Amino acid sequence: MSAIQLSDFEHKFTNPSDVLHLIWVSSLIAIAFINLPKTSLLIAALILIGWIFDQPNLSIISNIFEPYLPLRSVDYYPLFPWISFVFIGIYLGHHPFYRMAFTFRIHWLEVMGKHALIIYLTHQVVLFGLVSFF
Repeated sequence: MSAIQLSDFEHKFTNPSDVLHLIWVSSLIAIAFINLPKTSLLIAALILIGWIFDQPNLSIISNIFEPYLPLRSVDYYPLFPWISFVFIGIYLGHHPFYRMAFTFRIHWLEVMGKHALIIYLTHQVVLFGLVSFF
């Protein structure tokens, strides 16, 4: 039984492409483009067009890393095409219409955004504790 639990632990906490890893890697890449909104829009368009038409075919990379990836995963989010939405967000953040449309500020929403990781990790502990209690 402990071997199954260890395997489950390794799958959940060492999965290299879950959503938190995707957000982290996307954020690191986006730092280089934060002041280049038109370039980031162009990159996003190229990524989405390439994804739609399956070009370039990156299956060779998948074949290299296939032994290390789980067979099935609920939280598998590959970097491409999802990083394109980060680039689109960089462009929209610099767009004047976006600044005019969102002139209001909601304090509690800003606090939640600044502390999102802490809130996410805390709610996981609370929910797992409640589920295991019942």
